Amino acid sequence: MILSSLVGLYDRLAEGDEPLPGFGFAEVPVVGALTVGADGRLMDILTLLTPEKRGKATKLVPTRLTVPQPPKRTVGISAGFLCDNAGYLLGFDGKGNAERARKTFEAARALHEGLLARLDEPAARRLLAFFAHWRPEDAAAALKDKAEELATGWLVFRDEVTGRYVHDIGAIRRAWEERAAEQDGPRGQCLVTGEEDQPIALTHPAIKGVPGAQSSGAALVSFNQDAFTSYGKSQNLNAPVGARAAFAYTTALNHLTGPHSRYKVPLGDMMVLVFADKATAADVELARALSGFTAPDNDDDDEPATVSPERGAASGVAGMTRIARGTWVDDLNLGPAQGVRIYLLALAPNAARLQIRFFLHDTLGDYVGRLQQHCRDILFTDPATADHVPSFWHLVRELLPRDAEGKPRQDDSTRARLNKLVGDLGRSVLAGHGYPQSLLPLVLDRLRSDGVFTPNRVGLIKAVLNSERRRRADGTPEIPMSVDESIDDIGYVLGRLFAVLENMQEISRGRQGKDQPTIRDRFAGAASTTPGTVFPYLLGLEKAHERKAKRDQGGLAHNLARKIAELMAKIDGAAGFPRRMDPHQQGLFYIGYYHERQSRFAKGEAEAEDQQSDSED
Repeated sequence: MILSSLVGLYDRLAEGDEPLPGFGFAEVPVVGALTVGADGRLMDILTLLTPEKRGKATKLVPTRLTVPQPPKRTVGISAGFLCDNAGYLLGFDGKGNAERARKTFEAARALHEGLLARLDEPAARRLLAFFAHWRPEDAAAALKDKAEELATGWLVFRDEVTGRYVHDIGAIRRAWEERAAEQDGPRGQCLVTGEEDQPIALTHPAIKGVPGAQSSGAALVSFNQDAFTSYGKSQNLNAPVGARAAFAYTTALNHLTGPHSRYKVPLGDMMVLVFADKATAADVELARALSGFTAPDNDDDDEPATVSPERGAASGVAGMTRIARGTWVDDLNLGPAQGVRIYLLALAPNAARLQIRFFLHDTLGDYVGRLQQHCRDILFTDPATADHVPSFWHLVRELLPRDAEGKPRQDDSTRARLNKLVGDLGRSVLAGHGYPQSLLPLVLDRLRSDGVFTPNRVGLIKAVLNSERRRRADGTPEIPMSVDESIDDIGYVLGRLFAVLENMQEISRGRQGKDQPTIRDRFAGAASTTPGTVFPYLLGLEKAHERKAKRDQGGLAHNLARKIAELMAKIDGAAGFPRRMDPHQQGLFYIGYYHERQSRFAKGEAEAEDQQSDSED
């Protein structure tokens, strides 16, 4: 299904607003043009490197041209027609092997003479004269003082008489098209299209642009070891794909992974390609919005940055926020596009090949719904009013160990593990599956080890537990965004109780002790795992804290004492405090703690506003 969907994409784009190269052609980055004069002599080597601003720097980049498809080479000699490097087109010896350079030039000359000799085309005759007269030993002098890239990158021919690239001249172009259609070798049924008596591609064109893969390109389908073959078949005859289908799917992939593609989204150590089954703006808009969820966040702050229109317009953060608020589809006025089927293909490097990490195919509405559910699970405020949404990267960064100042610590090995987890997290959300199984233990371990509480860490716990609850058949309600007095789960109740006990300790110290460690700093980890050994001791401390608190803030201390009594009433008197809590209960503990703390702050803000209003009246 992956290859057939890519062939369908090629057929659609080839006839649409983004025409792709025809069969036998490819778009490649060309660094220079060999200008051939009227007598067939090399007149000049023109650079096709152009300045392009990338970030704050300006770099010289090749010009992308549609040319006859270059061959897929390994160690053998195989010349390209009208587009190749200086070793083939000029016989340039750039690696200290003059004999090989001579052979590569001879291979290029034989190919061009075989195709051009029968043409009644002046430009073809001028190019034949070039190959007849050119001496490889002159290549070094011709390239002297030229840009270094001209000696290594792709070169094409330019006809000085007409001023055109030779590969664009009609008669020569048609000659190559006929050659590409004449496929030698075995024929059979194409596994992608189902068509019979098709020439089968022994090798498929390389796919470029996947970060981490070989710069020369990697294969999606390939066989190069006896252990991978069967029934005596060699290379890609083990998975027979017609030559045209192989060309179509690889051309579509190279279009999606191209340097200026609007369809690719980085996700951890892989790249996600977004494309639709029909012409629509939905795939581009979804890719733009996903870039906000997946973009690496290099900030050192615990809180994600507030979204600004300027940042959102460029990075997709604005689209991410609109998704979270539930207004994205209507806001873009996509209408029927909401039901368009969109494919998400995740690729990752693997030596000379590409891995397929996942392949999803659902409607735009499905993906938006899953992303909105993720936002509701992660956040502790209504997404409709949220001014930010944490990206996958920012969430995973929360799992880094913290130093003494609470800043994340990471090295190369840690970043590699985070890359993997970012990809797993993104896949889970986009596919609507449960969150990675390693996520909850990792968050709990970090909270116990460094005691750093952030909304994102607790939000990850809430997301994991809510995802588990939605998959249950017993109708267990989801955990809300704010404190819920009706929840009687022991972990949640003990978390709330721990927060109230901490609050009592804080007010008993007054302003002078606001910077002193609290029971959270000393006992949170033990209270969440073995409450039976910790809470009796904490309740003993509470009596002393309550007496001190009542001297300075009697009303507040009384309210906290009443809340402690209410929470204690929810605990089974016969069973008492649990000796140990499982990871699910530990997660509820931290959520209950965070909910109770947030309700205290919200109540404090509301009281401050009331007091301000009274003073103004």
